Amino acid sequence: MTPQTVTLNRWLVGITAGVCFAASAVVALAAPQEQMWWGGLLRAGVVLAALWTCLPTKNRPAVWADFSPTTAALLIGTLLLAIVRPKIGIPAVVVLLVVRYVFTPRRKRPAKAATRDHERVAR
Repeated sequence: MTPQTVTLNRWLVGITAGVCFAASAVVALAAPQEQMWWGGLLRAGVVLAALWTCLPTKNRPAVWADFSPTTAALLIGTLLLAIVRPKIGIPAVVVLLVVRYVFTPRRKRPAKAATRDHERVAR
C-alpha cells in the first residue's frame, strides 16, 4: 500500500458538530425519555467541537503540531493524582500548569497596528 495523507476538512467537522447538537436538541424535545440517543448525539457534538478547535487554520498550525509526550505524560499523571489524592494532586496540577505557562516560549505575532501605520504613511 502507498502512504496517503488524510486531511480533515475544518468546515465539515464544524458543520457535523452543529448537526449533532441540533439533532440532540430535536430528539431531547421530541422524546426526552430516549436519553441514549440525545445524550450520544450531544457527546458526539462535544467531541467534534473540540476537534474543530484543534484543527489547523490558515494562520495557525494544528494544536498537536508541537506535541510533547513528556509534558502530556506529566499532565496525565498529575490529573490521575488529583483524582486519587485531591489534597496532593490538585495543587500539583496547578503548579504544573503555572510552570508550563511561565516557561513556554511565546510566539511573536505580526503587529497589525504597525502594518496599518506603515500603510497610512505610504498613502
